[in-house]
Amino acid sequence: AVNASTYRRIRGIDGLDTVIRGIDALRSIKPDIRISIRTLILPENLYELGDLIEFSVNKKIDKLSFKAEDLNTEFAFGRADSFATESLTLDFIHNLENEVDKLFRKYAQYFDSGNPLYEKGNDLKRVISIYKRDDSLVSDCNCATHCCVIYPDATIAPCFFIESYGDISNGINKTFQSNYYQKTVRNILNEDKRYCRHCVCPVVFA
Repeated sequence: AVNASTYRRIRGIDGLDTVIRGIDALRSIKPDIRISIRTLILPENLYELGDLIEFSVNKKIDKLSFKAEDLNTEFAFGRADSFATESLTLDFIHNLENEVDKLFRKYAQYFDSGNPLYEKGNDLKRVISIYKRDDSLVSDCNCATHCCVIYPDATIAPCFFIESYGDISNGINKTFQSNYYQKTVRNILNEDKRYCRHCVCPVVFA
């Protein structure tokens, strides 16, 4: 969010000025440095997405993209076991569709050029599909087979949104390459598509 009160409501701190000063400082030190912004779309900032687009244009942000909140797993980013998913209201989804339609029309030049909206609106369409729990949604994400996440307690997971399997007490390479870990990853990808189909942050490695 680029509104101070909205930022505080979402983040819990008065940090917007610090973020902006950081962007300006980076530009002053290295004018050609590439800066990206990725924004979570929530009911709190739904009607401020246009402000963020204009902010990104004015600040010459290289990449601006949008993502949905993960509502499908209790494992995302090391969440506590007590995490409970919640459904977004139909009114919110309807209002989101209307707002996105307005954005496409008002900021057509930035969607068409891909600057700074480098995903050209495909990210916004995916956000809507995720929040609508569209079962036809697909993802080409191959993150789980190309990288891993290691948590402070030494457990290892295929990605931020999948449960941890094993730990690295015997060494990261042994764990990552073990038959147990690789079989687990294959089972997740081949038999339980729910983790990947509605992924809010798909990554495709070449």
